[in-house]
Amino acid sequence: MAGASHAGNSASHCGVWHRTLFDHLGFAVDEAKVAGVVTIDHLDCKAFHLYEGIPVGDLELERVRHVDIATELVREIVERFPALTGNVKVLLLPKEAKPDTIAER
Repeated sequence: MAGASHAGNSASHCGVWHRTLFDHLGFAVDEAKVAGVVTIDHLDCKAFHLYEGIPVGDLELERVRHVDIATELVREIVERFPALTGNVKVLLLPKEAKPDTIAER
């Protein structure tokens, strides 16, 4: 889900995304017996510029806010789904490379 870590934080994002994320995760845990969650965030994220008011280019401020939001997301996931304790990971990727610097196949 695009913006999943941000959407998972009900204080930072609209309630519909928050509810959708946790409804989807609940189904995955209950029905598909998912045993872990990996959320992948990236710097220079449009959601953090729009919803958090972080200026474009302030990667350190954005990194700190990502960590805060990811920490809260992990806490809420484990609180709602205790069976996932120890199996919830959040990765933060660096700023994406410009398209002309990526090799194509």
